[in-house]
Amino acid sequence: MTQEEKSTSPQDIQTVVICGPSGVGKGTIINRLKEELAGKIGFCVSHTTRQPRSGEVDGREYWFTNQEEMRNRVERGEFLEVNEVHGELYGTSRAALLDVMSRGLLPVLDVDVKGARDLRSSGIKGLYVFLAPPSLDQLENRLRLRKTETEASIERRVSAASSEIEASKEAGLFDEVVVNDVLDNAFEVVKSKITPFLQDARPKKVRFPGCNLLTLLRDGGDGSRC
Repeated sequence: MTQEEKSTSPQDIQTVVICGPSGVGKGTIINRLKEELAGKIGFCVSHTTRQPRSGEVDGREYWFTNQEEMRNRVERGEFLEVNEVHGELYGTSRAALLDVMSRGLLPVLDVDVKGARDLRSSGIKGLYVFLAPPSLDQLENRLRLRKTETEASIERRVSAASSEIEASKEAGLFDEVVVNDVLDNAFEVVKSKITPFLQDARPKKVRFPGCNLLTLLRDGGDGSRC
């Protein structure tokens, strides 16, 4: 049995987990990482019940679904982590992670603090990064510039951001806290931290607790038993 053929437990999985409040620039930095590290990293596309924003494509930014379908899939144990944010569900499916790993790419996940905590608790290792705004005032300004948020929505997001920033100080949760003051600088810091993890990326078989050994194929499965 070769190194590539050995099964990998969640404790051996290496990932890059990127967290941060809404409006901090996670999407922009992740998109640049996908461009500059193409063929080396793979984005684990999350599911959400929220409506797509202008320009978003199903299966690229998110897999868009409805509350009933997603709750049913959560009950079937298909998700590594799931959370409700402002009344909408967000979650990363096991199938999304398995698909990226089966292609020999380093998985990159965009989750909230609760998601990061759940992944840590499951034993999934890697680089856990929290992107922080320079200040809550600047974050509020960024949200207003989107011109997609109501006043009530902005207030909720700023309040949630304050809680997330406080939670990011939890010992052992995040390996790096990067302040996104100047976008180019923040991007280069995140990229430099990811580089050491690229050498471990190779096609893997993964065994999750309570799951039969899966041989991962490029076209993957639905991951419902993993």
